[in-house]
Amino acid sequence: HQKPVIELVVRSWNEYDKDYWGRIGVPLQFLNINFIYPVEQYYINRNINPEPKYFYNTNDPCYGYCLGQDRSGIYNIKLYFPNRLKSITRFITNCNHLEGIYNLDRNDYDIIVITKSTKDRVSIGAALKRLTSLYGELGINSIGVINVPHETYRLRQNEFDWLNGKLVNGGKIVSLMDNDSTGKHEAIWLRNNYHIIPLLIPNAYNAKDFAELVANNKFGDVSDLIIN
Repeated sequence: HQKPVIELVVRSWNEYDKDYWGRIGVPLQFLNINFIYPVEQYYINRNINPEPKYFYNTNDPCYGYCLGQDRSGIYNIKLYFPNRLKSITRFITNCNHLEGIYNLDRNDYDIIVITKSTKDRVSIGAALKRLTSLYGELGINSIGVINVPHETYRLRQNEFDWLNGKLVNGGKIVSLMDNDSTGKHEAIWLRNNYHIIPLLIPNAYNAKDFAELVANNKFGDVSDLIIN
């Protein structure tokens, strides 16, 4: 009945990492400022389980998402294993709340995008960073990005109020969930309960989410879609 304490031993970035995240348009420097790290080892409750639960393997890389601290000072961590089969869990975590809150550090957003994963969040954020020179032409000052921990998550009223308080007067919150049944149900729930505007990747782009959109299309087409 106690929250697990997850501790990370961080390794250096390598060419595989650069390649993996580069496919979705995310440079390693952008991962660093979003508190995402490559993991050499991790421990769970090290005081009673002193052996590491994982050692780095090139066939089974692990990335640690640092998502802040709770009131007791315990770090909220999510571990992501991109190469694991779906039958084996790809995620290990000790928390269940909005992710990316420390990067949503302004109070004057014109738009806040809620997406469904950290991978999509950083892919969107990196793409928007490349397009900031166009903001003035579009009459936009800033766009923030946040993600729910999974697509069946139910946004809490206090989380919505917090997000709403970070918008300029007349600003909008939009959702960008997967273009599949689960994603559409989440988008509909957010719309029905909080009037959050649902957006989806059009079928013509051969992608159900933003990370796939970047991986499967030229960036010029991605930027045109964002602007539209």
